[in-house]
Amino acid sequence: MMQEDLPHPAPHQDFLHCLDRNRIRLSTQHDADEVFLTILDFIQRQMDDRTLAIEIQSLYKISVETQVQCLECNNVQTRNSHLLSLPLHIKEDRNSLKDCMISFFEQQELRGIDCCFCAQCEAKTPTKQGVKLCSLPQILCIQLKRFRNIRGFTRKLNCSVTFPEKFNFSELRREAFSSDFTQNDCRYTLYAVVVHYGDAMFGHYTAYVRQRLSNRWFYADDSHVSQSSWENVQKTEGSPYRGTAYMLMYRKDPKEDDQLPDLSG
Repeated sequence: MMQEDLPHPAPHQDFLHCLDRNRIRLSTQHDADEVFLTILDFIQRQMDDRTLAIEIQSLYKISVETQVQCLECNNVQTRNSHLLSLPLHIKEDRNSLKDCMISFFEQQELRGIDCCFCAQCEAKTPTKQGVKLCSLPQILCIQLKRFRNIRGFTRKLNCSVTFPEKFNFSELRREAFSSDFTQNDCRYTLYAVVVHYGDAMFGHYTAYVRQRLSNRWFYADDSHVSQSSWENVQKTEGSPYRGTAYMLMYRKDPKEDDQLPDLSG
């Protein structure tokens, strides 16, 4: 948990060396979302307390249902799975978090080389595919997919993605939710933003974190931590001359799941 008498050097060397021993090299640039998922995987594979390891993963687990509908015979296949972060595609223009969410849950038609195999037709056929929410986690991690491969070259999109301090999932279209979804109140509050400086080939990550008790924002750059503000957080929404928000962490409002253990710091 963040302390009130910041800024002070935040101890991190042991953690970094632990990552290095597990093949996340300190001298190499990494994708922040991949490192986050790798750390959660390490917890599952290496933690002796299995109950605690499962509780930690469940904090981030987004349960989803993938539906694939054959457009020839209308046969529908469903598959349940989970994500630990929500990867949102962004347009090369202005975006809002809500629009990116709506786009993620929209059904897409797959034709040509993208056709899927239909067991009933016994052939690859034009298909409609979509993802629906089954349940939301205590902590929602969102990845803004700013890195894009275009004709063999990876480049970074610095376009604007506006995001609110408060987000209510119930405002999304009903089509985004599966028939098994039972959570009535889905209000979230932003508590952390991972920021990327640089381009696709090199760069630097920093973070803004909201202290839970005081509700104040702090800025972390390596071991240096200083007090900041929501106005500074908003400046990361998108610009080629500033750091841009790459990962967003939203915490479910406590009144919804008071019975859950607080393992999020």
